Amino acid sequence: MMNFKNIVGIAIILHAAGIFCSNKQLGCPKNWKRFEKSCYLSPKLSLNWRAAVFNCSEYNAHLVTVSNARENSFLIREFVITQQHSRHFWLGLHRAPSDPSKWLWVDASPVTFRDWYSGQPDNYRQEEFCGEMYVLEVRNGVVKWNDLNCSRSSTFICEKELLALPSCTEDNGGCQHFCSSSNDRIVCTCKDGFISEKNGVVCVDPKIYWSQEIQHKANSSFNVALLVMQLVSLILLLPMALVLVSFYRIVSKQRRRANTQFHSAVVNSSLSQDESFRNQNTRLTNATYENSGIGDNV
Repeated sequence: MMNFKNIVGIAIILHAAGIFCSNKQLGCPKNWKRFEKSCYLSPKLSLNWRAAVFNCSEYNAHLVTVSNARENSFLIREFVITQQHSRHFWLGLHRAPSDPSKWLWVDASPVTFRDWYSGQPDNYRQEEFCGEMYVLEVRNGVVKWNDLNCSRSSTFICEKELLALPSCTEDNGGCQHFCSSSNDRIVCTCKDGFISEKNGVVCVDPKIYWSQEIQHKANSSFNVALLVMQLVSLILLLPMALVLVSFYRIVSKQRRRANTQFHSAVVNSSLSQDESFRNQNTRLTNATYENSGIGDNV
């Protein structure tokens, strides 16, 4: 039977493990790049504007929106000038349906930052309703905004909000003892003398830990002993089983022999009775014949 300390220790471990598993994944997903409070990805696809919007939605993201010059420079540096196969990159920018002279982001927020090329947007042929980043000079990395026909296929950039940043203020960051934040990551540590598990998320009292270790080893030893006993029993029973099989074969053989002898005796007895019956008939016939001859002579 477990004592009260063991039960409490296990309960603490399970609770801490539950907190650890329930925490959200922190930071940006794999292959996404972070800038301030957003994550960015440029899929290796070339789609029209509406298809690009739909593709970003499959990542739970949206076509990129640009709020300031710092973000604009980040996008140019990390995505636009690094992809030599394309000079066009869709923005989540489009003309307002009710007023084509106004521009909106895909989240319906107003445009507060602009980086249009000189003379743009010009709505050429009255069919350019979507915004893009256009590479003017590849070598010098000159990139400006331009309006373009939404049906054109272009590369694009998706944006999504940064997942919850780590914080030690909520549930102690999932740590059982001490919590600290470093490089947007939670660092858990244990009190002196406690055993750290799961990178410090779980801190185990040494007394409880070693008690559990001893119990685990005892259970393992018992299982090994039980297995050995079963093997020994099997080894001992095997010769006995062979003896029983041999005995059964001998008894079966003797029984078949006895049945054969009994059948032979029955057959022989039947033949003897038939022979005796025929002899009696023969004698009776001879006697009758002799009696018949005597009468004739008289």
